[in-house]
Amino acid sequence: MIAKNTQPNPPNTIVRASAGSGKTFYLTSKFIKLLIQGEPASGMLATTFTRAAAGEVMHRVLERLSNAVIDPESLDELRGATELPTLTSEKCADVLASLISQLNRLSIVTIDSFFSRMASSFSLELGLPMQYQLIEEEEENILKEQCVDQAIAEATTAEMV
Repeated sequence: MIAKNTQPNPPNTIVRASAGSGKTFYLTSKFIKLLIQGEPASGMLATTFTRAAAGEVMHRVLERLSNAVIDPESLDELRGATELPTLTSEKCADVLASLISQLNRLSIVTIDSFFSRMASSFSLELGLPMQYQLIEEEEENILKEQCVDQAIAEATTAEMV
């Protein structure tokens, strides 16, 4: 089951649901509807937990719009999913062209990358070094191992006992 805001046009929507429940479909439908209604892509944010999921959302948005341009059945499906019964293939083509021209401004990202971007924007206020870098868990484990190896190599016998 998808939990969603029931306001007609909520400013923010959080989608919480288990695997296989239709989150990607709902999220892409909402994203496309907002684009069709004139919301700028640069003003929207969609976050997921994995890079693969973020890529899938991006792919599905582009795919669903593309299919609606060339396939009447896909257009009908998109009309129903977005609750826009008068949606035309021409409008889908316009939205698709606009979206493609500003892909670099589109924010469909992982939660980690979103928070990293925010931390970078406010690094001074957060007391972070200017050139800090987040690392993945695997890299963290390698660095920890290197630190332990270095501490052992530099320790005296008395320090190790």
